[in-house]
Amino acid sequence: RSLAPPRVYFFDDKIIEESAGINLSSETFLGDSGFAPPGTAVIVPSVVSTEGECVPIKAWQTMYYPSCNEIHGLDMIHHSQTSGGDASLIGVNGYWRDAYRVDYGCRKSTTNETAQCDESVILKTLKLQHEVDEFQLDKNRIDSMAMERLTKSPHIIDLFGACGTSVVTEFADGENGRVGTLADKEKKRPLKRLRIARDIASGLADVHEIDGPGQATLAHFDVNLANVVSVKKTLKLNDFNIAVPIRWNTTSGQACGFEARYPNPQWRSPEEANGSTRLTEKIDVFSLGHILFRLICLHEPWHKLEKGYVKGEEIKKDVVGEKVRRGEMPAMPKEVLETDDIEVLWIRHAMMACYTYDPAKRPSAREIADFLERGLADLSKLTHLRRPGHDKFGSFRVGKLKDLPPLTH
Repeated sequence: RSLAPPRVYFFDDKIIEESAGINLSSETFLGDSGFAPPGTAVIVPSVVSTEGECVPIKAWQTMYYPSCNEIHGLDMIHHSQTSGGDASLIGVNGYWRDAYRVDYGCRKSTTNETAQCDESVILKTLKLQHEVDEFQLDKNRIDSMAMERLTKSPHIIDLFGACGTSVVTEFADGENGRVGTLADKEKKRPLKRLRIARDIASGLADVHEIDGPGQATLAHFDVNLANVVSVKKTLKLNDFNIAVPIRWNTTSGQACGFEARYPNPQWRSPEEANGSTRLTEKIDVFSLGHILFRLICLHEPWHKLEKGYVKGEEIKKDVVGEKVRRGEMPAMPKEVLETDDIEVLWIRHAMMACYTYDPAKRPSAREIADFLERGLADLSKLTHLRRPGHDKFGSFRVGKLKDLPPLTH
C-alpha cells in the first residue's frame, strides 16, 4: 500500500450537473470554518461569471475539488528513523511557486548516513512574495482540475491533492529526467529522440482534447523544456497553473480567444508577441516546435547560433521578441539543415510544421503526434539501416525529405 496521499478520483457527475452555474459568495465558498467539506464540488465565484458573450464550455471549468485534509496531513517533519518523512526545498527557480520533496517511509541506511525512503511526492506552494488573492486561488484551481481531468493520459503528471494555493503531485526524476539531458544522452541511439518527441506531442494533444477530440477546451499556455519531466522513464507535461480553460462565444458559435500573459519571447508564438487578444490552443503547438528544436539542434532556441550571442549570456529579450513578431525562426546548426539522417528529418519536419506563422494553418497537437507516431512505426521496420553512434547530430540512415509522408492539416 502506498504511503503517499491517495490518488484523487471523482466520478460523481451528479454533483457537477447540480452545482454548475451556481454563483456562490466568498462566504458560502469557504463556509464559517474556512474549509470546504471533503469531496465537495466547489464553484469559484470569480470563474462562474461570464465575460460578455463568452461562457464556459464544460462544467469542470468552473469546478474545484479541494482535498485540504490530505494536504494538511502531510508529514513534513522526520519523526524517527523508521517512519514519518522529511520535506526538503528542491525547486526555487519557478516564478510563482516553490517545490518541496516530501519523503515517506524513511529509514537510515545501515551502510551510510543517507536515508532510504519508500516513496516521494512533490508539494508546491505559492512563493511568499505573491499575495494570496482570488487570482492566485483560481490559478491553483485550474492547475489541480486540469491534472484531475487528465488522469487518463500517461503523459500528464499525476495529482495527489490540492488546497488553496498548494498542490501535491508525483515526484519526477530531477535533472536526469529533463528533456535536454535525455536528448543529449539518447542522440546516438536510433529512434530514441523520435520517441521522446512523440510522447511530448501526445501529452499536449491530450491536454487540448481534455474533453475528447474536436473542440479544444484547455490551453497549457506554458509549454517549455522546464515543464516536461520524466517520471519513472515516462515523459509527462507539468505545471498547469497558468493554463486557460477555453470558453465559447454564444453569439458567433465559435471558441473565444484569450489574451497573452507572461510573454517570455524565447518560447512564445508570433501571435503572442504581436499582442493578439484572440489566442487559441495553437500557441502551445508553436512552443512544442521549440522543444523539438532542442531535441535535434542540441541547444535551446534563440541561443548559441544567433547573431550577437555571447557565450554564457542570453540573447536580449527585446531582440528575440522582434524576431518572433516577424515570424523568424531560431538559427539551426548547418548539420541539422543539411542532414541526411531520416530520424532527424522526421522531427525537423514536425518542428517546421509547428512553426507555421498563421495559427489557423498550424497543425493541431494531435496531427503532430500522429505524424511522429507514424515515423516511429515506419522507421522501426528499417533496423538494418541503423547506424548507432554514427555522429553528433544523427544516428539513423541516409534519407531525404521526399521520403517523408505529408503532415496534413
